[in-house]
Amino acid sequence: MLSLRKLASLAVCISFALFCFSGTLSAQQVFGSIFGTVTDPSGSAVNGAKVTITDVNKGTSSVVTTNESGNYTRGQLILGTYSVSIEAAGFQKAVSNAIDVTVDNAARFDVALKVGNVTQEVSFAPNQLIKQGAKLVTSAEDVIEELPTPVRSILVQAEVVESEQRNLLAEEGLSGSQKTIYELLNVEEPRPIDDIVETSGLNSSVVLATLFDLEMKGMVRQIPGKQFSKVLL
Repeated sequence: MLSLRKLASLAVCISFALFCFSGTLSAQQVFGSIFGTVTDPSGSAVNGAKVTITDVNKGTSSVVTTNESGNYTRGQLILGTYSVSIEAAGFQKAVSNAIDVTVDNAARFDVALKVGNVTQEVSFAPNQLIKQGAKLVTSAEDVIEELPTPVRSILVQAEVVESEQRNLLAEEGLSGSQKTIYELLNVEEPRPIDDIVETSGLNSSVVLATLFDLEMKGMVRQIPGKQFSKVLL
């Protein structure tokens, strides 16, 4: 039968072994990695490229370089979201979109660098968004276009009403000949200059000068063929 002292020693050894084993498992479960290959436009490996891997949330970074095969890897990364920037002499800097590092997972980011100044930056985030169906937005109309039809109709109608009100306010500040000619025009159907002269009862020089003034105010636009129409303000 084991003595009490031996039992106590055995218990300590077992506890220590379990502690080390659990520590090993814990270490294996909380890290991930990022790796990839860097090439030039011809597909040849880029050796010695600087690869900066940044924890987006913490702001901490680590740097590795590519080998003769253009490969790089960074292990022991704490779980989180990272960005990767790659720089090499004679090439534009490349920056990844967000890369999620998960448990025991190796995330890959390959890059074909573009020739250029290193201060020029190429971001892959817009490309990723476009692949996912994103559209370029350059104006409020682009946003309205993507709204559901009922909402879009309400907004468009409201904009038309507001534009008509702005046009009425602008019209109040016009002189006699300007108001006469402006009232002859509409938005949808341009009118030829000869028709405007005949309908207004004004001579052609006055009509042309007045139309020019209205164009300068942004209230009238000229269309090829000497035709004119109102502009919604």
